[in-house]
Amino acid sequence: MEFANSQYIALIYASTAVLALFYIWAMMRRRTLMERFTDKSLIGSMAPTASALMRAFKCAVIMTAAVLALIALARPQWGFIWEETKRSGIDILIAIDVSRSMLATDVKPNRLERSKFAVKDLVKKLDGDRIGLIAFSGTSFLQCPLTIDYNGFLLALDDLSVGTIPRGGTSISGAIKEAMSIFKGPDKKYKVLVIITDGEDLEGDALKTAKEAANLGIKVYC
Repeated sequence: MEFANSQYIALIYASTAVLALFYIWAMMRRRTLMERFTDKSLIGSMAPTASALMRAFKCAVIMTAAVLALIALARPQWGFIWEETKRSGIDILIAIDVSRSMLATDVKPNRLERSKFAVKDLVKKLDGDRIGLIAFSGTSFLQCPLTIDYNGFLLALDDLSVGTIPRGGTSISGAIKEAMSIFKGPDKKYKVLVIITDGEDLEGDALKTAKEAANLGIKVYC
């Protein structure tokens, strides 16, 4: 048996010792006080219900309750069971163009920020799907790996800027290749790549690369 919060184990031993010592001290003090003000022969008749056995029982109940409470806080665990479940979600990679042209203000506040708004709306609709983020311009960079931590993904999305990748240009094919390296594996289902850009593929053959991705089961949306 293991404990998730093993730091409470020491408290179990310490509390047991403290309660036991307190009980002994309380009994000795009670006896001393009664002997001080009453004849020893009269002590039993003055408090017949407060027998030593009853007091010991009450103390045992208190100690047991305290120990059980600490054991509960320690969270005992008896191993684990592997359980296979069918996959229901999909893997979504969002590739966002971070070239300087995305700073154009033909849409407010600019193309890049408007793209972020759209992605945030998408994230609100996800339920168990993994999502990741690729930044690309002349080259590509994995800004956030596939995850179901949507808050973490949104933090990575907010950090996205035209300065994320120093090299300028717009290589859509590079973004697709980056996605292909992330979506590696024989499974040809549940793979989606969404490309958000404002330009053509100025560096590489995007259409050819997209067909290669499709052969691997990756659905590309641009």
